[in-house]
Amino acid sequence: MVQPILSAKKIKKSFSYPNKIDILKEISMDLYPGQSIAIMGASGEGKTTLLHILGTLEKPTKGELFIQGKSSIKNPSPILRNKHIGFVFQGFNLLEDYTAIGNVLMPALIAGESITKGSPIYRRAEKLLSLVGLEKRMKYTSKLLSGGEKQRVAIARALCMNPEILLADEPSGNLDEQTSKKIHELLFYSTKELGKGLIVVTHDKELASLCDQIFYLKNGYLQQNIS
Repeated sequence: MVQPILSAKKIKKSFSYPNKIDILKEISMDLYPGQSIAIMGASGEGKTTLLHILGTLEKPTKGELFIQGKSSIKNPSPILRNKHIGFVFQGFNLLEDYTAIGNVLMPALIAGESITKGSPIYRRAEKLLSLVGLEKRMKYTSKLLSGGEKQRVAIARALCMNPEILLADEPSGNLDEQTSKKIHELLFYSTKELGKGLIVVTHDKELASLCDQIFYLKNGYLQQNIS
């Protein structure tokens, strides 16, 4: 029986300032290898907060989160997060003065891996940049790249440590239609061909329709059907 690579159990998140508000209530979901899930909802519903909790960047007020069967709340570890989870952010979050390959290698550098030219992880970074069509841009600093190229670097970076889980927050929100389509193709190639689990927060109905499941976050709850 296939086990989920990510499992959220009754996740709650509350904020107490300036007034107490329960932004997430009883959120439960499972993610399996090769599965893609879209999370939609109005602005301010807590979609990014939920994604950050699922990615162990933020702690829930209550509830449990399991990554590969291990509790990431009782035993949090940035090293394990770096190994198991790859992030793709709407704002790219690249280091502007670093080259494309330097940005892709950043998770490996943080993990203490050897990133010298010719090392296994360096060769992987080269392969990933070729996969996203940037083999001729490897030595360009990020500030010289277009928005679409930056997002492709961000996807390659997310795959650098070969994580089982990809989390994407509005990955094509700032991009034109043609570039967005390329980004979507890359994400779903990673999911279906490389066997990753994908959770994407998006307002884009077309992107959501490509996913295996669509959830709507409304009034703190996840729903699969919404009126």
